[in-house]
Amino acid sequence: MKNKYDEITNLTDDFCRNYLNDEYLEFSRKLTAVLCNYQPSPLSKGKAKSWACGIIHALGMISFLADSSFEPYMKSSELYQRLGVSESTGCGKSKQIRDLLEMSRLDQEWMMPSVSESHPMAAIANIASTLKQILDWK
Repeated sequence: MKNKYDEITNLTDDFCRNYLNDEYLEFSRKLTAVLCNYQPSPLSKGKAKSWACGIIHALGMISFLADSSFEPYMKSSELYQRLGVSESTGCGKSKQIRDLLEMSRLDQEWMMPSVSESHPMAAIANIASTLKQILDWK
């Protein structure tokens, strides 16, 4: 999986440096590592650029990448086009990742810190997450 990790992170690093920011670069690497270590790894099948697109899209779904009131901002269609991936492939890989890791909108583990600090719904999600931890604590 080391070669697959390197192949995907080379794509996501380049994309994030050119179009997004260091937060997306860092989180893309983290998510790729998690997916490489998942057993069996979904990354063992499929093209690296498809997975790179799915990883960035999944993170973008959580951090409002397609919301023009946030920076960075990018429409999903632009993401697919710049990575050379069809919409169905990009969406499919993103959904596969989000389903596998049970990622949801406002997921505090995968939301960019800059978004978490500034989005009103993120504050509500953070409170809900804290309450859940308190109630689950025994």
